[in-house]
Formats: sequence, structure tokens, C-alpha cells
Amino acid sequence: MASDLRNFVRSKEDLYVILTIEGQLHLPPYDECTMEFMRDALSGKKRLLTNRELAPVNVPRFKEFSTVNLYKAAIADEELR
Repeated sequence: MASDLRNFVRSKEDLYVILTIEGQLHLPPYDECTMEFMRDALSGKKRLLTNRELAPVNVPRFKEFSTVNLYKAAIADEELR
């Protein structure tokens, strides 16, 4: 319960560690995660994914898919331009 956490939480870092390590919840990176976001997650306004629900994907890097090459291809296409 959120009220039970008051005894253990002294800072943003404490709450972040409790949610990520103990709760096994996926949160944004620490620097981008605000107290308001975590408060909304605890109150049920935001739904957090568990680490088990995540499906990691490795996207291969191709030189053909760089923004420079895609931009050149888009400009060369009459319909896209």
C-alpha cells in the first residue's frame, strides 16, 4: 500500500529503487522519471508494465536506413515531394 511506503521512502531515489528492484516494474530512466509520475503510478492513474511483460527487441542497424539516405530518396520521389 502507498501509505505503508511512507515509512521507507525518504527520497526520489528510494521510491525509484522500490518500484524497479523490489516491485520489478518498468520505469523511465531515473533522470526522466518525476515524483509526480511515480505518485500517479502508485495511485493507479498510470499503469506500469512489469519486467516480465516487456519484449526486448534488437533492431539491426543498416546504413541504408540513415536519415540522410531516406531524405534523399524522399526528395527524389515525385509523389512524396
